Amino acid sequence: MAECRPFDVIVMDLTMPKMDGWEATRRLKADALTQAIPIIILTGYPASAAKRDEQASAWDAYLMKPCLPESLEAEIRRILSVRSA
Repeated sequence: MAECRPFDVIVMDLTMPKMDGWEATRRLKADALTQAIPIIILTGYPASAAKRDEQASAWDAYLMKPCLPESLEAEIRRILSVRSA
């Protein structure tokens, strides 16, 4: 989907069927069409357990579940304001 539509930000879980969030993030950051899209990780994994290889550097933000919608919205707004500056 990210290659077909221009997304401002991607909210990614690390546990998904078929392809986990680590692999999805790796593919997005390796593709010239999608590498600039900010990625927010929203997962139940603690940050210390979720860091794998160099993957953490590809994430723009990391939020733990349960996460209040207001917290996610604030993080999206922060990332978009940084990008527009």
